[in-house]
Amino acid sequence: MPRQQKIHDSGQMAKAVAAVKRGISVYKASHLYGIPQSTLKNHTRGRYRGLDTSFGRTPIITSEEEATLVSYILYMSERGFPLSKKMVRNLTREVIMASGRNTVINTQKGPSNKWMRKFFKRHPELSIRNAHSLDRARASITNEQLNQYFELLDNTLKRLSLYDDPTRIFNCDETGFSGSFSSSDKSVVAKKGVRQAFKVQLSLSGHVTVNFAVSASGQTLPPLIIFSKNLPRASFSDGLPDNWLFETTDSGFINTDLFCLWFEQIFLQFCGKRRPCLLIMDNHLSHVSGRVVNLAMENGIDLLYFPSHSSHLLQPLDVGYFHVLKAKVSEILSGLGYAVTRSLPRHLFPKVLHQAMNRITPATVAASFSATGIYPYNKSSVKALAGPVKKIKNVQSTSSTTDVSKDAPVSGHVPNMLVKIGMVPESLAKVFLEPPALEPSKKRRTTYDKARVVESKHTKKSEGHLKKVKSAESQLKSTSLSPLPECVSGTAVVADPMSDDGVCEICMTSRQLYWVGCDRCDTWYHYECLPSSEQTDVDISLVCETLWLCNTCRKTEE
Repeated sequence: MPRQQKIHDSGQMAKAVAAVKRGISVYKASHLYGIPQSTLKNHTRGRYRGLDTSFGRTPIITSEEEATLVSYILYMSERGFPLSKKMVRNLTREVIMASGRNTVINTQKGPSNKWMRKFFKRHPELSIRNAHSLDRARASITNEQLNQYFELLDNTLKRLSLYDDPTRIFNCDETGFSGSFSSSDKSVVAKKGVRQAFKVQLSLSGHVTVNFAVSASGQTLPPLIIFSKNLPRASFSDGLPDNWLFETTDSGFINTDLFCLWFEQIFLQFCGKRRPCLLIMDNHLSHVSGRVVNLAMENGIDLLYFPSHSSHLLQPLDVGYFHVLKAKVSEILSGLGYAVTRSLPRHLFPKVLHQAMNRITPATVAASFSATGIYPYNKSSVKALAGPVKKIKNVQSTSSTTDVSKDAPVSGHVPNMLVKIGMVPESLAKVFLEPPALEPSKKRRTTYDKARVVESKHTKKSEGHLKKVKSAESQLKSTSLSPLPECVSGTAVVADPMSDDGVCEICMTSRQLYWVGCDRCDTWYHYECLPSSEQTDVDISLVCETLWLCNTCRKTEE
């Protein structure tokens, strides 16, 4: 066991030595100033004259450099660029080389494993974790988007009186199963001396999608299982609950029709009779159709949609349920003993899924809502990745080369912003560099950047919108065109533009198609010319009787 060593305050030591020289006994001065007798005797006799008291070997980096290294590790982790142990080792080596000290260290490998273990022991705020891949679109979500979502969630929970009733708060989403299943249990029993122990992986032929809905109270609703191509020939529903739903698509993925079927036959049947209810989900195109919105409004179901690319932070099923479910499925399959087969028969998959669902407790389901801040409501439970350090303009120089107000990566010609904010000393500016700024790839808008809610009660329209609706209805009655599709029936779609010489802003023609008018700038479009996401916006505006804005007006409003 190491000795309890410490370095005494130099001022107290000087006072104790002066007291002994004045005639006070070493014993009395030792108790008076809190210094051991042997230590005080050695200093009185001048044994340590001109020497600095220290213990152990000289550290390879100073305490200030180590504090900078820890701050940089936390800084990079908060911004989506966590450092590996190898990178920490390399940074330590570069710090030593930049200092110019003659420290005994391997310049190729850096600090030893023992030093790394001691480093993490000295800083318990650091831990080794398994990193999950995150695409740039998800990484670019901001705290402003999360704040807008939680503000909308808070208002919705208050309006529906759901703060104390988790049985009426639901989340739905789908997940896929395909390929091979790998078990988390890597340890197996094999013959001693065998260099490698191989284990045949069980795979699933085709693709299977399962649509789930869970409540904040821990309830799991019956799933919808979608097989690719066709249903299994062998019996697959024996021993399963009668309320499970089985369907097929060519790809095995969900679509609007199947989601509407699930919503009508499963969700509305098993979500309970108390109203209103809140269903939270992402902006997948199958979730935002006019038919689903209409069914929800008629049955007292409020729909709350997450901001785009935020389900990894906000969706309970993604955060705390799906990975547990898939781990249970893999665990069951690893013990089935199908070593002689290459794939799991499709008709057995629902039975395996049923067993995996039974192994997940309601407490696990409820914990996923708590982890995402939905119930109990906790806005601070979720945080987005921190953005880059704001660029500070160098006011001491008027040269344009010293203006770092633009978002540019650190290079040899641009000052390191970590130095300017005081995190990194100037001597280590070339060692600890800023992470690159995360910018989402530029794609056509297909989902909402902000959260939104569709209330189950009809909202009143403005006077200007009512005039436009009446004009649209009168024009529809005076035309002989075929009726509108089921999901495009309502207010904002008319048969002709408001003027005889109007043209579509997209195709620049005046063909006799269904027209859509913006409720702000009075610009007209062919419904068929709009992207699918814009068509969905139109459908929702018709069902909810709200205003529809074109993309230009929407950007101006934001």
